Amino acid sequence: MGTESSKELRYRLPHLDNVEDVEKYRSGGFHPIHLGDALKGGRYRVLHKLGYGGFSTVWLARDENQNKLVSLKVLTADASRQSRELQLLRHLDEHAQANPWRGNIIATLDDFTINGPNGTHLCYVSQPGGPSLSAMSDSPGEIAGTRRLRAPLARKLARQLAKAVSFMHDVGIVHGDITPKNVVIQLKGIDTWPTGTLYQQVGSPVRDEVFKSSGQKPDLSAPEYLVEPASFSCVDLEYISEQVLLIDLGEAFHELSPPANGVGTPVSYCSPELILESKASRTSDIWALACTIFEIRSGFPLFESFVGSSTEILEEISRILGMPPESSHSLWKEDWITMTDHAKWDGSPLNDRIREIGIYDQEPSIHDSDVASLNHHTLLEPSGRRVSRDEALDLTDLLRRTLHYIPEKRLSAEKVANHTWFANRE
Repeated sequence: MGTESSKELRYRLPHLDNVEDVEKYRSGGFHPIHLGDALKGGRYRVLHKLGYGGFSTVWLARDENQNKLVSLKVLTADASRQSRELQLLRHLDEHAQANPWRGNIIATLDDFTINGPNGTHLCYVSQPGGPSLSAMSDSPGEIAGTRRLRAPLARKLARQLAKAVSFMHDVGIVHGDITPKNVVIQLKGIDTWPTGTLYQQVGSPVRDEVFKSSGQKPDLSAPEYLVEPASFSCVDLEYISEQVLLIDLGEAFHELSPPANGVGTPVSYCSPELILESKASRTSDIWALACTIFEIRSGFPLFESFVGSSTEILEEISRILGMPPESSHSLWKEDWITMTDHAKWDGSPLNDRIREIGIYDQEPSIHDSDVASLNHHTLLEPSGRRVSRDEALDLTDLLRRTLHYIPEKRLSAEKVANHTWFANRE
């Protein structure tokens, strides 16, 4: 089967790891974009790549009309025909009124379509975000959690996130994909950056040429090269605000019209009912919010899977929270017991997991200028700082009440935002 699959590949595998699937440059798939492309009659000029997903590529562009940097999301042609995202963003705008937390959710500045070799693509423009909260705690080569936000900032950003989710829920929208990767720190004062300064701050674009499997150059359906996303983790601290932005509503939906087959939330942030019943709702959002809040504070995931399997995650949940009550067993038709019959309670309750924060810290290398700079500006927690007993008790209470096995018993997002943990003054 592996040989047959390899024969079906139209393109050679890229050398870069952090790029989109080149095989999706086909009819119904991605629109080929190159650096320097000018879209919508020349208004938006592409400067760099911001990211990609299964259904879109995202680019950093300059709005030539207003001379400011913007994010430009270009959906696949297939996704453009079915996308709810633009409609939901407009729904949020219509209900924003004077709600201050609307500013912590991505908003559209403009939208248009592109006709290309792979179909018609919906594009929408928004403010560019900075480093994701996942990127801020990324510590390659070190134990997870070694790098994390200082405690007061973590609580501040986590509360903003809870308030943003509360606003979405109040107007009937479920986000469906709350993870640290979809929460970015907003930038400030970047519109004046000339292109040279932009590249100094986020790195020059790294390209990887595209070739057909035969070794020939691609046709018009694919770009001449792929681009690695920009890195915002080294942006000078003067440009980083203390405001979060919840992005990517690609999995969002109206609460009264939930998707029949669940959502694409990474399994580490999935609630049990989402894993076992594909049941997405505002309460599954709350579970993901709780997991994300823990990770914002700790720098490492609450529930981890070595191979990314739902069975491993259910076993992790059982180890940390204990087995679900019998009422939940019947709701899930014993699937939990069947999937986790090898799980053993190992005496590592939630409070112990919280008290692990900081215990494995390693001093940053003197060569790690990024970490040193961030510590200097008090953005990151000093190495070796542990969670106080009082904060651990508060955070344990918050997580216990949001990671409840029975969905209806989980706190609302508004109650999450008003929990005493956010007022901790350690």
